[in-house]
Amino acid sequence: MIDEYLNIIRPDSFINLFKDMKDFEEWCHIGTIEDLEATLLEFEKYELYEYCSIIKKVKLELELAKTCFKK
Repeated sequence: MIDEYLNIIRPDSFINLFKDMKDFEEWCHIGTIEDLEATLLEFEKYELYEYCSIIKKVKLELELAKTCFKK
C-alpha cells in the first residue's frame, strides 16, 4: 500500500490526475508559497519543466499578492 501511494505522488504519475494544464494550475493555487517551492523541487528532479513553469508562475502571483496586502 505504501508503494502504491509513493507511486501516485511521484510527479511523473501525479500529473496524470489532472485533465489539462489549466487544471494543474488551479491545483497550484490551493497551496502556499512554501508548498509550491517544495513541489517545484520535486518536479525539477523529474524534468517536468512545463509544469515547473506553471508552478513558478503561480508562486510569483502569490508572492506579489502577499506583497500587495502588506502595503
